[in-house]
Amino acid sequence: MARELGGNNLSTDRAKLIATIRSYRDLPENWDRYGAKPSCQRAIDFAVQLLEAVPDMLPTNVVPISTGVYLEWLVPGRCLGIEVDDTSVLIKDDEDKTFSVELAVERVKRFLGKRTREGKP
Repeated sequence: MARELGGNNLSTDRAKLIATIRSYRDLPENWDRYGAKPSCQRAIDFAVQLLEAVPDMLPTNVVPISTGVYLEWLVPGRCLGIEVDDTSVLIKDDEDKTFSVELAVERVKRFLGKRTREGKP
């Protein structure tokens, strides 16, 4: 279920990633053997919204979690993890704060923008 991305065609990878995230809705009950239910449509929509708002870099990892979807961006020396559920977005970084989707988009853009300004590829 984990999805690692790579390659040179960002739009193709993005389309595949979105399809993978949408497939989390079709997971069976108890898919993780700990009683998890399939990701709800709202969490899936939030995760896709985050991806579409950050067009120039896809997350390194995307996996279903019991509450929705987890996205992770790994860059040299830094990691930004995001847990998306049906009501909010928890950003797992130095502060571990919960945000609305709109504010989470801005936080991801700042993280990726800082990465770019630091001269990282």
